[in-house]
Amino acid sequence: MTTRLLVCTVCLVSLTGLAVHSEPLEISWSDLREGRLVECSEFLEGYLSNPGCLPRDLSDRMLSMQIAECVPGNSNLEGSLVLIAGYAHPVEFEFKDVKSLLLVPKLSQKCRHPTAPLPDQVISVEYPEGVDITADPVWVTGKLFIRQSQSELAPSIYRIKASEIVTATIPDVSAAE
Repeated sequence: MTTRLLVCTVCLVSLTGLAVHSEPLEISWSDLREGRLVECSEFLEGYLSNPGCLPRDLSDRMLSMQIAECVPGNSNLEGSLVLIAGYAHPVEFEFKDVKSLLLVPKLSQKCRHPTAPLPDQVISVEYPEGVDITADPVWVTGKLFIRQSQSELAPSIYRIKASEIVTATIPDVSAAE
């Protein structure tokens, strides 16, 4: 009886360990947009189009509230272990051993001042180990949560507590859009 109990315990511990160390779900920036409200599509397209490449921001309170209502986030991804490629921007003006950053997709190069990404295209990343930020894209692995936050740079809908950040290549980011 004791041997059976020991074998069952070892099997249970092994299976639990496998579940904890599952592979992350590779997601794209379009996966994050899936929660957008259909009735807001004309409004969002109007905001994102930028005739004349005028500098824009989300400083208008009414505009930012309307955008937040239109992009609630993809609730199907809540709590998922994910892997996503993007560009890291430090929240503070530090580039060494950065623990808080924003992850964004490749921005349009048509304008000198591209329109700020919508909140569902910005991920607030916490990485306790710290990372040095360069112009190179990165892969971020971690648990994804829908948590609205506002920084000086941009509002975000998503938050990741990262377990790993590694260098990516530009084709990785382009393919992941």
